[in-house]
Amino acid sequence: MTTQKTLLLLLLVTSTAMAQKDWENPAIFERNQEAAHTPVVPFRSVNAALENDRNSSQNFSSLNGKWQFYWVAVPGEAPEAF
Repeated sequence: MTTQKTLLLLLLVTSTAMAQKDWENPAIFERNQEAAHTPVVPFRSVNAALENDRNSSQNFSSLNGKWQFYWVAVPGEAPEAF
């Protein structure tokens, strides 16, 4: 295969991949993700750490539960009490 044909084929494949949306491209399986890490909760003492009850740590807040959202186009339009 000539160099011209190789470059043309490479250009065609590249432009096709670029035109494809991320969710349609099997080569892209992650984007904008935080790197994997170990969740670390600091404890005030060795004994508290050995108990390993993160809910008892003053440095831990669970974000599980029901959340309320109020979407507005401009932050100044949000209700004061919300």
